[in-house]
Amino acid sequence: MMAPVNRSLGLVALSLLVVAALSITLIPAGTSWDLRPGSPLGQTLGILAGLVLLGALRYPFVRRTARPAHDKPKAQRLHGLIGSIGVSFALVHSQASLREWSALVLLAALGLLVSGLYGRLVSPRRVAGRFGAGALPYLAVSSPNPWAGDEPRRRLREKRRILGLLGTETGEAQFVLRLEHWLRHPQLAWSYRRLAKWEHAMHARQPESAVAQMALAERLWRRGHLVLALLFVAGLAAHLVTVLFFAGYVADGREVYWWHFAG
Repeated sequence: MMAPVNRSLGLVALSLLVVAALSITLIPAGTSWDLRPGSPLGQTLGILAGLVLLGALRYPFVRRTARPAHDKPKAQRLHGLIGSIGVSFALVHSQASLREWSALVLLAALGLLVSGLYGRLVSPRRVAGRFGAGALPYLAVSSPNPWAGDEPRRRLREKRRILGLLGTETGEAQFVLRLEHWLRHPQLAWSYRRLAKWEHAMHARQPESAVAQMALAERLWRRGHLVLALLFVAGLAAHLVTVLFFAGYVADGREVYWWHFAG
C-alpha cells in the first residue's frame, strides 16, 4: 500500500506534466502568450526552471545535516515537489523540442523526474515486498564463509573503532556519515566510508545477503539519479553560456529574439 504522501506527490507531478503539455499544445506561438523559448515569457520560464531545479540540490545537503529524523522527511517531500515544478517549467520553456543540442538538458531533467519518482513511489514498495512478508526466512550460508579469517575481522573491528572515534551515540546500523563528520574529522570519515564500501561489496557478493537479493533497478536507480543530476548541472551551465554570450552562434543565421549580452 502506497503512503498517502507518496500518492499525493505522484498525483502532483503527473498534474504538473499534464498542465505543461496542455500549455504547449493549446497556446500557439505568436499570440499574446508567446511561449517560444526566447520570448520574454519563455525565457522567464527557463530561468525559473533552472533556479527551481538547482534549488532541489539542497536535498543532498539536508540528508547530511545533524537532524535527519526531523529534516529528512520534509526535505524529501520538498525535493520531489520543487523538482516536479522545475521540470514542468523546463518542458514549457523548451516547447518539448528535441531539435537542438539543449534538448539534452531537458532529457536529463525528465530523467531526473522519472528516476526520482521511481525511487520515491515504486522502489520502496518493491523492496518492502521482497524483504517483508514475501521474504524467505532462511537461506543457506555460503561455504567457505567469506567473513572468516583475520583480514575481514580486522577490518570490521577497525570500522567499529572509527565509529566510536567519530563521537556518535547512534548504533552502527543507523549511522550515516554527515557533513559535520567530514568537517570535523575528514580523515576518519574517509576511512569509515572506505571500510563501509568494502563491507557493502562483500555483502553484495554473497547470494544469501539482502544486498544481493535486491533487484538491479533498486541497486542502481539512486546512482543513475546522481549521474543525471551532474549531467543536468553541466548541461544547464553550457546552455546558459552559449545562449547569453554566444547568441549569434546559437541562432546560426536565424533571428536572435531573446535577451542576451551583445558582443
